[in-house]
Amino acid sequence: MHNKHKKTLLKEIHSYQQKNKTGWNYSSGDWSLPSTESNLTSDWHQPVEGTDRQYLKYFYNEIASSVMDNIAFNYLGFIDYDWEITNAWFQEYTKGAEHGWHNHSGCQFTNCYYVELPNTEYKTEIIGVDGNKIEYEAQEGDILTIPAWMTHQSPPNYGERKTVISFNSSFMVKYKTEGSKDNYGVVH
Repeated sequence: MHNKHKKTLLKEIHSYQQKNKTGWNYSSGDWSLPSTESNLTSDWHQPVEGTDRQYLKYFYNEIASSVMDNIAFNYLGFIDYDWEITNAWFQEYTKGAEHGWHNHSGCQFTNCYYVELPNTEYKTEIIGVDGNKIEYEAQEGDILTIPAWMTHQSPPNYGERKTVISFNSSFMVKYKTEGSKDNYGVVH
């Protein structure tokens, strides 16, 4: 199934890149270059409203929805809940591209779908609470989900192209108190 997703997503991402400035200019520190002139391309900086991100529509409907429900029910034990994706973007790394150490605010989890990961040496690196890198296995087609506060990076890519869809997510657990209407409690 991943090969079908990969083909569709790459087609839509590359179509989007052709129409929009998505390249990072390391010299000037801004998103000013057309994608063909940069080794890191992304639509992270693009406004969500008014952009035609067909790849995200496909991703939400065909991949993210079932993954979020799986996380909520099977890993977090939620039965009655809602979830939301607060932001999503692609990042494509060619030779020399990287994304330094950082974390995410305003959400509970950060997630990374490995659309292309030809070499697992270039998977996301994560720092644990003990200050050491967390070892884990990942392959193309996997979604990495970690608490948003965890420091992580995409190491310099010296191999084939790596493409990911990153997204921030949160869960709201519904609960009922006696004699009240439905309430929502944000899981922290």
